[in-house]
Amino acid sequence: MPKPFFVKSTKKWKLYWKRADMKWHGYEPFRESDSLEEVLEIINQDKYGCFWG
Repeated sequence: MPKPFFVKSTKKWKLYWKRADMKWHGYEPFRESDSLEEVLEIINQDKYGCFWG
Protein backbone atom coordinates (compact mmCIF):
# COMPACT_ATOMS: atom_id res chain seq x y z
CA MET A 1 0.00 0.00 0.00
CA PRO A 2 1.54 3.34 -1.04
CA LYS A 3 1.44 6.39 1.19
CA PRO A 4 1.95 9.87 -0.26
CA PHE A 5 2.98 12.41 2.37
CA PHE A 6 3.04 16.22 2.05
CA VAL A 7 5.84 18.07 3.85
CA LYS A 8 4.57 21.57 4.62
CA SER A 9 7.99 23.11 5.30
CA THR A 10 9.34 22.19 1.85
CA LYS A 11 5.97 22.06 0.03
CA LYS A 12 6.98 18.72 -1.48
CA TRP A 13 5.28 15.35 -1.76
CA LYS A 14 7.20 12.25 -0.66
CA LEU A 15 6.21 8.66 -1.27
CA TYR A 16 6.44 5.77 1.19
CA TRP A 17 5.58 2.09 0.98
CA LYS A 18 5.23 -0.67 3.58
CA ARG A 19 7.81 -3.40 3.17
CA ALA A 20 7.78 -6.99 4.41
CA ASP A 21 9.12 -5.82 7.80
CA MET A 22 5.77 -3.95 8.19
CA LYS A 23 7.56 -0.58 8.44
CA TRP A 24 7.16 2.42 6.14
CA HIS A 25 10.16 3.14 3.92
CA GLY A 26 10.82 5.94 1.47
CA TYR A 27 10.26 4.81 -2.11
CA GLU A 28 13.85 5.06 -3.39
CA PRO A 29 13.27 5.37 -7.16
CA PHE A 30 11.25 8.51 -6.41
CA ARG A 31 12.49 11.12 -3.94
CA GLU A 32 9.95 13.95 -3.93
CA SER A 33 7.79 16.16 -6.12
CA ASP A 34 5.92 19.45 -6.14
CA SER A 35 3.01 17.70 -7.83
CA LEU A 36 0.55 15.26 -6.26
CA GLU A 37 -0.43 14.21 -9.79
CA GLU A 38 3.15 13.06 -10.44
CA VAL A 39 3.13 11.02 -7.21
CA LEU A 40 -0.17 9.40 -8.19
CA GLU A 41 1.20 8.57 -11.63
CA ILE A 42 4.23 6.84 -10.05
CA ILE A 43 1.84 4.82 -7.86
CA ASN A 44 -0.35 3.87 -10.84
CA GLN A 45 2.66 2.83 -12.94
CA ASP A 46 4.03 0.68 -10.08
CA LYS A 47 7.13 -0.01 -12.18
CA TYR A 48 8.74 -2.29 -9.55
CA GLY A 49 5.62 -4.00 -8.18
CA CYS A 50 5.95 -2.36 -4.78
CA PHE A 51 2.41 -1.05 -4.48
CA TRP A 52 0.07 -3.47 -6.20
CA GLY A 53 2.24 -6.60 -6.43
